[in-house]
Amino acid sequence: MDTRIPECIRPVLNDYLLLLQIELPGLIEGFYIHGSIALNAFNPYLSDIDFITILIQRATTSEVKKLKAVQTSPKTLKAFVWLSYSP
Repeated sequence: MDTRIPECIRPVLNDYLLLLQIELPGLIEGFYIHGSIALNAFNPYLSDIDFITILIQRATTSEVKKLKAVQTSPKTLKAFVWLSYSP
């Protein structure tokens, strides 16, 4: 992972991307960070994680359900909650 991404959020992003790859293999074309992280202004106490995920094709209804499941999975939520309480 790019060293410009703050160390404290790398595990969160790695877990999220891994879940996407497991649930939707071959669908993800790219993953782009923007906002405070991209501007080197990330504050672990105040900032959120802004990103855009590009798909290789339009997602089917089934794939949209899987995307939503990844977004709300216990592992993803736990990681984001952990981040919100960690420096």
